[in-house]
Amino acid sequence: WNNRVEKFDLDGNYLLQWGDLGSAAGQFNNPVGITTDRRGDVYVTDHLNHRIEKFDPRGRFLLQFGKEGHGPGQFEHPQGLRFDSQGRLFVADDGNNRVQVFDSHFRYLGQWGIFGTRAGQFNRPTGLAFAAGGGVYVVDSYNNRVQKFGPLEP
Repeated sequence: WNNRVEKFDLDGNYLLQWGDLGSAAGQFNNPVGITTDRRGDVYVTDHLNHRIEKFDPRGRFLLQFGKEGHGPGQFEHPQGLRFDSQGRLFVADDGNNRVQVFDSHFRYLGQWGIFGTRAGQFNRPTGLAFAAGGGVYVVDSYNNRVQKFGPLEP
């Protein structure tokens, strides 16, 4: 594991990298999910440190949020993350079998999911994608399926 983010241009040419192994600000212990916001800031799920880290487009650390736990705004091995068209951040909280939702200031808005095999339940959600019509797809890894929800309310 290299525990870093590498940036390339559209032709595949290497531009820069940041991060190394650790738990301090700007370090990672198994970065697994990445997304950008409308301004180009970069968000990375730090899987084994149970947090989300934010960087500017040049890789300078800006902030982090979340910690290990089971409550609102806490994570147990966060994986995929994506912003919707309203600027809300959705995080696949793998170990807690849920998707958490935050506003643009990382205030907790809610969550959905619970452990199980029925529709709307998760066993290790790991990835997220948004549909053109406003729905969200969630990769439900241990149930070997992808579930579609929505469209979601603004």
